[in-house]
Amino acid sequence: MDRLKIDGTELEDLSARLNRTHDRLDTEEMFNDWVADKVGHAGLAHQLHTFSSAWNARRTHLVEDLYWLQQAVSTINSAFTDVETKLGTAFVPQSPKATKGTVA
Repeated sequence: MDRLKIDGTELEDLSARLNRTHDRLDTEEMFNDWVADKVGHAGLAHQLHTFSSAWNARRTHLVEDLYWLQQAVSTINSAFTDVETKLGTAFVPQSPKATKGTVA
């Protein structure tokens, strides 16, 4: 690999998708135990309580992980954009400054 190519648009899209997924999971209502109470079967109700408790805990961790990942992708994109901008301006020829002074 002789060249590193970073597609900023792809990173921006990925960051946006991660952000939407994060927001969806974060704002979605927790799996409610009241569903388990309505099924009318003690064994099924127990399984639903177990599932809802585990899912709510896992979803909390997913929300945290998605936030971290979205922030990392955004930071990577910003860093590469900044480096690209600085490299681009480094290769622009500078005009010579007019010198003022005495003529010999």
